[in-house]
Amino acid sequence: PSRSSLFAGKYVKNILCYENDCILDTSRHIPFPSILTDGGYRTCVIGKQHINGQQYMGFRQRPYGDIYGQGHQPDPYRGADERQGKSGLGDVRDGGYFALAGPTEIPEFQISENVISYEAVKWLQIHKELHQGEPFFLMLNYPKPHWPYNPPAEFMNLYEDIKGIEDIDPASWEKDVAYIRHIREQWGVTSSTEESMNRALRAYLGCVTHIDDLIGKTIDSLEHLGLLDSTAIVYSTDHGDMAGEHNLWQKGCFYEGSAKVPLIIKLPKGYSAGEVIKSNTGLIDIFPTLLDLCGFDVKEEYQLDGESLVPLMEGDVAGHSKEVYSEIGWLTFA
Repeated sequence: PSRSSLFAGKYVKNILCYENDCILDTSRHIPFPSILTDGGYRTCVIGKQHINGQQYMGFRQRPYGDIYGQGHQPDPYRGADERQGKSGLGDVRDGGYFALAGPTEIPEFQISENVISYEAVKWLQIHKELHQGEPFFLMLNYPKPHWPYNPPAEFMNLYEDIKGIEDIDPASWEKDVAYIRHIREQWGVTSSTEESMNRALRAYLGCVTHIDDLIGKTIDSLEHLGLLDSTAIVYSTDHGDMAGEHNLWQKGCFYEGSAKVPLIIKLPKGYSAGEVIKSNTGLIDIFPTLLDLCGFDVKEEYQLDGESLVPLMEGDVAGHSKEVYSEIGWLTFA
């Protein structure tokens, strides 16, 4: 649902998308890529969309999309191990995705995250040769570090000495509210071992570093093609991962590890750089921010909940909203 919220620039309560199987009504909630496309931008999305219904969301091109099923790449291949569960990702209550965490078995050229970067560089090269001077918006959606936790071995090996999960005390979990106890069981924590969770932590960190490496190489390609100085880059994600904090994993709760996500914006040459702004922001702000950066009017008719972050980046802290909300619509507990 946060992906639909990002595209619409509105809270999920206002687009009525509380789960991944919801379909965003684009006739009522215009996705921002449609505005860029209609305004003359070459638009392309590569990688995971993980939304139901209309997949393009206004993008003109989509050379590589979701892996069939969950939008994530089973590792090993789907059905190769009974611990993968029905989804093929290992997200079963017996801790399957902990047991399967480790170096990937997928050939390098076939790893979905690598393919996304390959396709991105190819698209940028074609843009440079055939469409030089035309404005573009390219969105790269990397599945990792979402589970299954299976990075290339070279990245997992960087963390071979990490042991962040220890002194697990299941008796202390009883004081947690019912919902937290439920998701701890749902994610398989209650049936997993300290050893398997530490292996998963090393694998998760390896996944993060793998994505960092790919983004860096893609930015190197932008620079090589002479596009970096004139390009704005926005880095964020739809949710975090508890990665063992509070003896929880994955997402779906309001702890910062799950709900607080990074937002890094690199502006075109000429803007100041290296600043850290501590004001609250949300994914709903990306819609108006991108329109503002691209020179489009943020019209009242869009009825956005988000606001452009450009004034905030220019120093107008007082004029920025101080509150953001996070919503979960999975389950209700008394």
